[in-house]
Amino acid sequence: MSTVARRNFLEDALAPLAFSPAPASTPDVADETLLRLVEDLPAHDHAEPEIVPEASPWTLKQKALRAAWMLVGKPVFRCTFHNWYGIRRGILRAFGAKVGKGVRVRPSANIEIPWNVELGDDAVVGDHAILYSLGKITIGARAIVSQYAHLCAGTHDIASRSFKLIREPVTIGAEAWIAAEAFVAPGVEVGPQSVLGCRSSAFKPMEAGVVYVGSPAKPIRRRVITRD
Repeated sequence: MSTVARRNFLEDALAPLAFSPAPASTPDVADETLLRLVEDLPAHDHAEPEIVPEASPWTLKQKALRAAWMLVGKPVFRCTFHNWYGIRRGILRAFGAKVGKGVRVRPSANIEIPWNVELGDDAVVGDHAILYSLGKITIGARAIVSQYAHLCAGTHDIASRSFKLIREPVTIGAEAWIAAEAFVAPGVEVGPQSVLGCRSSAFKPMEAGVVYVGSPAKPIRRRVITRD
């Protein structure tokens, strides 16, 4: 069989497959229920905008302090050598943070408003961790916030016409561990010695001495600390 003949034969054989419709997937019951609920919602009129963001909630003094931190404090903080923890403690204190003894904050940590941050003795904040301290963030003694973790003390009221800023505190108890890339939502209190697993998200208070994983985070077992 010639090359042209073989090609024509294959095209004729595969043609039904190429144009046959894909088998319909069985609809999920939960998906159907959700679609019915959405369809039953009243029509929404978008003719007039309903969200009118509020004016800046920050005072002129607060804006000036934040500008000073962003333009002076943060760049100097980031330029320090990786193990110059004492210098970084001094910079944070100069900008109003409450910093205990032996605190270790990595230079790449992103602290939004230092005067809203309190760090207990020997607390650790890892590389690229985010302390989004629009509200108060407290990290207890010997607690660890690992690399890329996010403590978020600021959100918005989605039911508010002005999309109002909400600054709810985040509290990390003593000797707790917030593992890599984990997220702690506004208003959440993490109990002492509890653990939030990597890439987990905590939206509700975490009981002391318990290990949580998942998004949203769920308790899986007690944390039992033994002697080395």
